[in-house]
Amino acid sequence: MLKNLDLIIFFLIFLIFFEIFLILVVKSFKKDFQWIINIDDEFPFKSKTELKKFLSNSYNNNTGWDRNKNSSGYEILNKKKNIL
Repeated sequence: MLKNLDLIIFFLIFLIFFEIFLILVVKSFKKDFQWIINIDDEFPFKSKTELKKFLSNSYNNNTGWDRNKNSSGYEILNKKKNIL
């Protein structure tokens, strides 16, 4: 009985350390690899006004995430400003 309890405690400690290790690895890879999705990417807009501006300027009901016709703008990707 005591051996099983030790095994369960060891397994739980292992899981906790493994989870911490994965969190650190994902955070370090996220800096260089932007396609790793985490909780911060779930809602990328900082406010409702940014969301409304995106929907009015950059979202098309027919094509999805595509700019509306005859519109222009820019995006910042990897610290570079891309003009659209």
